[in-house]
Amino acid sequence: MTDKPARPDLKTAQDAIRALFAPGQVVELRALKGKFTASGYYDNFDLLAGDTIRLANNSEYEGVYWTLQTLNPAVLARSPNRYKERARTTSTDQDVITLRWLLIDLDPQRPTGISSSVAEKKLAFEVAEKVIRFFREAGYDPMLGDSGNATTSWCGSIYPRRISRW
Repeated sequence: MTDKPARPDLKTAQDAIRALFAPGQVVELRALKGKFTASGYYDNFDLLAGDTIRLANNSEYEGVYWTLQTLNPAVLARSPNRYKERARTTSTDQDVITLRWLLIDLDPQRPTGISSSVAEKKLAFEVAEKVIRFFREAGYDPMLGDSGNATTSWCGSIYPRRISRW
């Protein structure tokens, strides 16, 4: 697959944010640019969506994503509702206070920098369907996603009851 991924629009970002995060939750936005990482912390989801789209549509960035687990609200002070081009600090496991999502990444094995073939993506989707079925039968309402970067990255995500930090 050599086609460039479709860039998300503002409504798509807003819908995803509403599905993934609780109101008032602090979310880290990251964007990769060569050796540097842009990072910002948001509790204002409109600003998060706008900056996500701004970075995703900037060809200088190789990838834009959100951290999905619940972060300590104190990290908002690092860069409140805005991102820094070259962040010195990003969130770590120590900043996670609650696990909200179990992420299951189903990438085929291949050399770094090689995109998934159509057949590999189809196979990953078939495996993801089995994962989704398993969690539905266990009483969860899982979500299915694709990283959108022409590599297969299906995430079977569940929203468990709040699990205290390990």
